[in-house]
Amino acid sequence: MVDAIYRGKVRSVSDKEVVIDNEGTRLPLEISTQTRIVRDGEDIRVTELKEGERVRATVNLVGRSHTREIAVLTGAEARRDAETQRRR
Repeated sequence: MVDAIYRGKVRSVSDKEVVIDNEGTRLPLEISTQTRIVRDGEDIRVTELKEGERVRATVNLVGRSHTREIAVLTGAEARRDAETQRRR
């Protein structure tokens, strides 16, 4: 298993796809029944994600890429991520 980790801001959400803004690039993340969506340590439905939320996505790159997890960044982690994005 080879994972890539992307961070960005949610731009759009549907049952099958979440699009994030990753360093100025729109990155579509395919959602499957095996994708875990997490906020504050709790599993949530993909449709509970909100546009503008900062997230960290873990994507398995082997074979056909598969989004394993999307975690909403909260509190200090979200602030650090926002500051890192501003510096770039």
